[in-house]
Amino acid sequence: MSLKATCPRCPTWVNGGTTSLVYDYEDRVTSISRPGMTTNTFAYNGFGARVSKSDSSGSNSYLRASSGLIGSI
Repeated sequence: MSLKATCPRCPTWVNGGTTSLVYDYEDRVTSISRPGMTTNTFAYNGFGARVSKSDSSGSNSYLRASSGLIGSI
């Protein structure tokens, strides 16, 4: 389940568009859309840590351990 939310601090662009944020049920940002630009998407593991990000330049996955972020794979 995802929820679209309005963002009172999100910029309004010169062409009148606004940034759109989508949150999951744990209140984590899963998507950011800006007018005329690609959408960035994010995925999280069961502990709430971000494990991947996708945007126009491609996708990144993150390797994590109990001590924190190990690296991007």
